[in-house]
Amino acid sequence: GGNEKKFYVDKTNPVITTNFDSFANAATDNNFNVDKVASIRIEEHNFSPDLVHLVVLKKEAGALHNADGFTNVTSTVLKDKVWTSNGDVHTMEFTLSDEAVYQIQISMTDLAGNAAEAQVSPIFEIDKTAPTIVSRNGVAVGADDVENVEVYPYTRAADPIPYVEFEDLNYAHMRYRLVTYIPAEDEVGVVKMD
Repeated sequence: GGNEKKFYVDKTNPVITTNFDSFANAATDNNFNVDKVASIRIEEHNFSPDLVHLVVLKKEAGALHNADGFTNVTSTVLKDKVWTSNGDVHTMEFTLSDEAVYQIQISMTDLAGNAAEAQVSPIFEIDKTAPTIVSRNGVAVGADDVENVEVYPYTRAADPIPYVEFEDLNYAHMRYRLVTYIPAEDEVGVVKMD
């Protein structure tokens, strides 16, 4: 024989492992104030990057955390990234740092048609911008004016109710402290000078 040809039998599915579960945080509704690093590991003997279907989706910060309105930014995010191989194990990491809403999807089918179980991250958001106080009682305030102290003695009882207006794409809660001070009888009307 000169007509003999070799062939390979491959019945093993590729295995994809990710850190996508770290993009879920019920306490923050999947919002993070730090860059997020995606780590992907594929175990496959006959690996080729062309067989990997990796998609990074992005939409405007503050957008609803649903499947609508995403743009595929895979080529931008993975522009300088390559797979690192060590035997049958192939890895890649990339960092998402823009303030935006994201989702990552990965799947793979090898040359023999064996498919890995697809992995999809939860929809998550990177939001590193602190809320900004815009006005206090209708008067504009500066960006550094983060503490608001108002004193309402009895003489201001008829004044309008105080209010603070602020901006944030992902408002979750506001912390405030209300202190009531009633002076002792001997302090009423007394001004102490140093």
